Amino acid sequence: MNIVQPVSKLIAQDPKVVISIGTSMPTVKLINQFFEQGYFGTRFFGIDSTFLAKEILHYKGAPLRFTSSVPDPITSQIPLAQNYRKHLTQYFPDQDHSILSFAYYASAAILCTALMQSHMPLANSDIITHIESLKKSSIQGFQIDFDPSNRHVFGKKIWLI
Repeated sequence: MNIVQPVSKLIAQDPKVVISIGTSMPTVKLINQFFEQGYFGTRFFGIDSTFLAKEILHYKGAPLRFTSSVPDPITSQIPLAQNYRKHLTQYFPDQDHSILSFAYYASAAILCTALMQSHMPLANSDIITHIESLKKSSIQGFQIDFDPSNRHVFGKKIWLI
């Protein structure tokens, strides 16, 4: 990916904010080009798929923030985040905390809740019915609310990390 020319065009517009909707590596290349061209006056924002860019560029002090459908798993004090940190350390001590794995952990917690409410033998329809019944509630302090219009259980609240 040749990003030099597109970044030069962006810099010519003197942007105060750049929002990356890509993944981490293109975002890292984009921010690196801004810095290499001596342009430091821009704030960078991304989405949850850019979470690694913040870690990769941390040593440069890159001002990257990103949105997420889950709170910051490192700083959040809700019980779900505390359990996530504890379980990650216990079962995967070599793995870093991340927004992505915390979102998966939250999804697994939702599934476990539905499984515990289901009757044996397990039926897909029974599990789905229990997930659909999760209205304005929480799992270990994490707010959930099944929305029949898009079939999402969480993601209405957005965190800026």
